[in-house]
Amino acid sequence: MLLGSLTCAEWVAQAEIEKVRKRREERAAERALQEEELSIMQRERAVLEGVEMEAKEEEVCNAIMLFVCLLVRGFVSLQELGFDMVSSTTKHPEAHFLTAESIEVSNWRTICLQF
Repeated sequence: MLLGSLTCAEWVAQAEIEKVRKRREERAAERALQEEELSIMQRERAVLEGVEMEAKEEEVCNAIMLFVCLLVRGFVSLQELGFDMVSSTTKHPEAHFLTAESIEVSNWRTICLQF
């Protein structure tokens, strides 16, 4: 269609249609940009969560290693003092049933620090 063959109303309608078409294209581009930004943020968040998880795992491993070292040091100290583990468990069988649940958590820390 040539501009000369259009009436004023048709020309205005065509211009409005073109504006709507451009606005749709702009919104589609904005949506695509927002989706890309969202996916980048999600990837960054996943990386941060992975780093945090690795730090937590390392902290737990260090705590377990410290606890095992404390146990080993305690057993070595008991052996150096001449404490016989086999005879002590036969004399005091209730010691076998001593669990973390039967001792308060604060006492565990005190017990471990003593070794």
